[in-house]
Amino acid sequence: MAGNTIEQSAVSISTAASWAAVARDYRALVDRRIADGPLALPPQLPRSATRESVNAIVAWVHRSVRGTGIELGNSSITPSTPADAAKRGFADGKDKATVMVALLRQAGIRADLVLLSVGPGADLDPSLPGMAVFDHAIVRARVGAT
Repeated sequence: MAGNTIEQSAVSISTAASWAAVARDYRALVDRRIADGPLALPPQLPRSATRESVNAIVAWVHRSVRGTGIELGNSSITPSTPADAAKRGFADGKDKATVMVALLRQAGIRADLVLLSVGPGADLDPSLPGMAVFDHAIVRARVGAT
C-alpha cells in the first residue's frame, strides 16, 4: 500500500437476471399495491389527461400526505397501499409516488413510479441489477402524445 491508497477486495452478487427484470418486477409490485388498497380520485380533482390535472393531483397529494421516511423491514422496498398512505396522512417517497401514480392513472394520465439512486456512494453498476441501490422514488407522468 503506497501513500494514502487503501486497497480492498470485494465480492458483489445479484439475484436479479437483468435491469429489465428489476423494472418489470417492481412495476408489478406497485400495481399490486395500488390494486390491494385503491384510493378513489377525490371529487374535487379533474378527471382529464391534461397538465393542469397533473398539477392539481400533485398539489393535492402534497397537501394531504406529509413526506417522512419509513425505512423499516419490507417497507424500505414495498410501498404502502395508496389508501393506507392517504389515511395515515404521512408517507415516504415511494408511498407518495404510489399515491400519485394511482390518482394520475384514474384521471387518464399515463404514470409510473421511477426509482433513483441519489445518495452518496458509487454509481449503479450496470452488471449488478437489484433493488439495493435505490434510495428515492419519483413519478413519470405523460400527457398527450409524448
